[in-house]
Amino acid sequence: MPSISNSTKDSLAATDKSFETNSNNKGIVSAHRDPVDLELEVLSGTLPEDIYGHMFFITQVGTVNSGGLPIPQTYPDGSLNKEYGSPVMNGDGYVYRVDFDQAGKVMLKGRLLKTPCYYADEATKHGSPVSSEGEYKGWGFHNMGISRLSYELGMRNEVNTAVIPAKFDGDQNARFFATYDVGRPFEFNPETLELKTPVGHNKIWTPGTPGIINLPFAIVQTTAHPVFDAATKDFFLVNFTKSTKTMLSSVSFLEKLAEDEKLVEQRLEKVIEEAKQLNSKEAAAKRVNDFFHNIEKELLDEVESTSIWKKLSRFFKWIWKKIKSWFKKETETEDEVYLMKWQGQEEINKWKLIDQDNNTLVIPQCMHQITLTEDYVVLLDNSFKFTLDILINDPFPHNPTISAFIREILAAPMLPYVDVYIVPRANLDPSQEIVRVKKLKQPVPLECVHLSSNYANKSKDGSAQNEITLYMAHNSAACMAEWLRSYDKLGINSTEAVDPYLLGLFAVGGMDIGRMGKVVIDVDNAEINQDKTVYLSETGNLNDLKNVGAHTWELGLYTFRDLISPNTNIDYIQDMYYVCYGADPRMLTEFIKKLYDNYKNRKIPVADIIKYTSEGIPPVITRLNTDTMKLEDFYQLEMNYNLRSIQFCPKRRANPADSPVPLTQDGYVVCTLINPINDEGNTTYRREIWIFDGANLAQGPVCVLGADTLDYTFPLHSLWVEDIQNNISDYNINIRDDYNEVIDTILLPWRREKMQKFFDQYVYPHFD
Repeated sequence: MPSISNSTKDSLAATDKSFETNSNNKGIVSAHRDPVDLELEVLSGTLPEDIYGHMFFITQVGTVNSGGLPIPQTYPDGSLNKEYGSPVMNGDGYVYRVDFDQAGKVMLKGRLLKTPCYYADEATKHGSPVSSEGEYKGWGFHNMGISRLSYELGMRNEVNTAVIPAKFDGDQNARFFATYDVGRPFEFNPETLELKTPVGHNKIWTPGTPGIINLPFAIVQTTAHPVFDAATKDFFLVNFTKSTKTMLSSVSFLEKLAEDEKLVEQRLEKVIEEAKQLNSKEAAAKRVNDFFHNIEKELLDEVESTSIWKKLSRFFKWIWKKIKSWFKKETETEDEVYLMKWQGQEEINKWKLIDQDNNTLVIPQCMHQITLTEDYVVLLDNSFKFTLDILINDPFPHNPTISAFIREILAAPMLPYVDVYIVPRANLDPSQEIVRVKKLKQPVPLECVHLSSNYANKSKDGSAQNEITLYMAHNSAACMAEWLRSYDKLGINSTEAVDPYLLGLFAVGGMDIGRMGKVVIDVDNAEINQDKTVYLSETGNLNDLKNVGAHTWELGLYTFRDLISPNTNIDYIQDMYYVCYGADPRMLTEFIKKLYDNYKNRKIPVADIIKYTSEGIPPVITRLNTDTMKLEDFYQLEMNYNLRSIQFCPKRRANPADSPVPLTQDGYVVCTLINPINDEGNTTYRREIWIFDGANLAQGPVCVLGADTLDYTFPLHSLWVEDIQNNISDYNINIRDDYNEVIDTILLPWRREKMQKFFDQYVYPHFD
């Protein structure tokens, strides 16, 4: 059985346990939640004189209970911390701003993003008398996989994924929005980094649960990447729901957890023991699915010996369930996708979408990213499992018996393709409620989480009209919604446990080589132009992995000049800079290996994947020429150098025409990293910001920045802008009025009054 090679072991030196007691010794998983205002230190090289503007990046910093990352195994009182091992992605959003606007110095500012649900979470956190005793007992939030839920209050909107700018008509300055896949965007002040207002009142967002379930913090399924058109000043968002037929078991399960969490856990453990005795995975999966779909009946066996008062309580809850069923036709949800258009003012237009055959759109996975062209909005079913039914597949993360078994029998790989929908912008008539879109006749035949498009919807040489060009990062046989869990084993050696100091990180060990896609769509015929479409995969030098060179192993994020600019649309994307993680033996689990063993689109045999992963493939930063679809420049890092976000920052020039290189390379590629430091035999990790010349990656970073209090685990998306003056706008949703509208819809008077009291005391004072 393969194991980590000796040379790879040397470069992946084990993390020292001193991290538990010494805050200066950071592991890879580390983050604080404190405000930051400081000057970054130049660790090596020279700060370029022509770098300017401001760079934002956003990261996740644990929960109100953890106080940052890593999440401890126990609370200070010694009790079990049920959040231990939670995915890093499930954490409050924290935004950093890097300022290049002062000669010879770089300033850093960082703040926690505090939404209304954050304050509800803070009030009911572990150990708080608010949730541990009295009328709000049990109202606290719980980590359930990549979501954080309260059975009484709803879902956390953690705004921890991307920063999106927009500059509407009448705006003096750009506005900035923090986003999340399961929650509406929030505008923040770019100077203070404090939240200002949500986008859209609660009432305009269609929740992912039936209307009868009145959770004040509704489960809103949207996109983490809304798109802004700098020419028309249109800001596009989506809002989608899934059918009650597919969601019913999820909703019923949440209701039962709210009633008696311990009872559900107790019964589910017994069901799992029954399922383990069955003779096939299919039979076991059916037994567990039956539990979720018939949970009311399943729980009857567990209450036979309970007191008469509990039986009466359950009887009245049964009566209430019947009352709710009378409202079913008015409150059930369907598979629906809505496109929303906002121009920065009070009104938000919203259309239900149907395809060319009059079918509603169905999104099995998520809509993590959307994009646009001059004439179209492009929507996808992205390869990222982030919808409500998937979010609760880890209801008891602290219980490995339940967690591991449910994952084993119910988890499925990403769909090995993505469906694409083309929305004609000319058809978006505000007087209409339904818009017909074109679904591609055949899907893109590879997974995709992130993509961008040429703004011009005609070919670069003018030979073809009504043509959309998509640039897609294909995360082949890689599951970004999975994370390293406490019971996981390594994919290269199933007898070896994963490193406990890496728990919660994305399980980004890929089971095939990634591809960079250039997908050209013939809009008139709703099909892919195969003659113009290219999928680039590059293995590098497999005979010398230490010097592997440019490759596409495990694609990460990418950047290019004026990506998500509030001022500029890019007609034709020319040079793209990609993070490619390589193959890290610590990140491939036995579970992921089995999940993608029979991957449909495989290019590299499984045995070779295990071999290369065991040896380790170093990460690289590469530049892709989109005309030739060739990798033209790269920089290779050492193993255990951990690339995170990547951002193109243009060079300051009085006249861009004076640039000695193409403008698409005339700038700096700025990356966040987590890098090892050997200190007396112990490996600790330092957060660093590397600055590369966009026209010469191969020479390595021209400057490296850092600071002791710079702390993060996995920064995701970033943004560069020239100015950060706060925009003064009349758009401001009153938080009290907005949530009172939701609270007023709660049917039971006693519950409505109780919820109103909670918000009056613990949420609204922070926004009045």
